[in-house]
Amino acid sequence: MALPVGLGLVVGVGLWWNSRSSVVEAPPPERRCGVALGLFASDPAYDYGPLLDEVVDHGATDVLLSVPWVQASVHSDHLAPQDGQSPSNITLERTLEQARARGLAVSLMPVVRLDARAPGVWRGALDPADRDAWFSAYAELMHDHAILAQRHGAVRLVLGSELSSLEPEVDRWTALVSRVRAHFDGRLTWSANWDRFDHLPFWDHLDEVGVSAWFEVGDHPAAGWDAPIARMRAVSEHTGKPVVLTEVGYPARATAAHRPWDHSGPATPHVRIQAQLFEVFFERFRSVAEVHAVFVWNWFGHGGHADAGYSPRGRPAAQVLKRAYTQWCPQG
Repeated sequence: MALPVGLGLVVGVGLWWNSRSSVVEAPPPERRCGVALGLFASDPAYDYGPLLDEVVDHGATDVLLSVPWVQASVHSDHLAPQDGQSPSNITLERTLEQARARGLAVSLMPVVRLDARAPGVWRGALDPADRDAWFSAYAELMHDHAILAQRHGAVRLVLGSELSSLEPEVDRWTALVSRVRAHFDGRLTWSANWDRFDHLPFWDHLDEVGVSAWFEVGDHPAAGWDAPIARMRAVSEHTGKPVVLTEVGYPARATAAHRPWDHSGPATPHVRIQAQLFEVFFERFRSVAEVHAVFVWNWFGHGGHADAGYSPRGRPAAQVLKRAYTQWCPQG
């Protein structure tokens, strides 16, 4: 009898994990251990300092601050930070300084959010009515964030996150790269979606291959990573650039291995499945030398055993992360 999705995963992952080799391979020496922190509080003055303390306590060397910009719909040509959905500039600058004061290397990643989002519609399908106006607004916001990133010592700026429908606008994006480089000395990358990162037409203009790693690994997640790892290695070899996993995570849901990118609707929390999927991820990527940095999505959120969302806080996934990062990136 076939087991339901999720229950079959628990059994399959448990058998694989208990039977794996006891030989421990060292991770690449330059590996960075990162956690993404969405600046998603409804209070624009929210203090993220306590969350950063938790990030440090779990062994992270890096934090990726995800900053929401908002537009009304996929067809809008106006986007901007918005009260109730975006941090104030004072909060953003304070959080950058708080992260650095805790010894974290900081990356900054603005993301476009939709105020009115129809089911199944996301920022990967943006189609602004006036593209000139949209790109002008986007470039101004990115220019401002590049100056902030430089002022506060960020090491990385992600120029776009999962903007799949707009990636063919090569000339516009390469012009933005040039503009940002005039103000920011750190590394520039792009967060390309898992289903198309090997087709981005302007990797040559960036410093790293950024992948939003929402890969569907199925009922046999250890083997499910084979093809994605092969693709990452091929792109890294072709471009001569290291890979950065800008987002990798799992909601605490029975469907997480099949639909890791889907956290919509009510669900029964399955914190054990989330933890086991992270176990498999960290084991598979221990020796993938092409991947130089990993950012686990997303520390912001309630966490705990009653929450079906992404945050590992207060549940077994957090301890999985801490064990992995203690081995990958020992402190001191």
